[in-house]
Amino acid sequence: MRGGGALLLIAGGGKGERVTARAAACNALLAPFELRVMSEQGAGPIVGESGLELAEAHCPWYVVGGDPLACREDGKAVLAVAEYGRGQVTVFADGWLFSTESMGLSREKPTESQRRNHELAYLVLEETLRLRRRVREGS
Repeated sequence: MRGGGALLLIAGGGKGERVTARAAACNALLAPFELRVMSEQGAGPIVGESGLELAEAHCPWYVVGGDPLACREDGKAVLAVAEYGRGQVTVFADGWLFSTESMGLSREKPTESQRRNHELAYLVLEETLRLRRRVREGS
């Protein structure tokens, strides 16, 4: 990671004891980067840095630490990044948005809601890949 690697962690959703176990596993992985996910779920829109509503949250957790790029309506980060040496960790805490239920089938024209989910998923992936370009360019 320090030399320019990238880690994308997608978390969130679920109920009961499995949530606690998943959050603990995520946090063990994120601890060296001074990041945590919290399994307290929220609802409502996911809002970008500009204040624009990006998508409707399903059952997002939230991220503590790093630089927030998108938040729940209550201001808690759903998407955050943290630099680590020349590398970067990106955490997205509403994994449901990457599901077929959220995105729809690729052979069908997406609804407006699904299109917004696609755009948010693209933002998550773009943020992770942006680092790869920076490292290749030597900055």
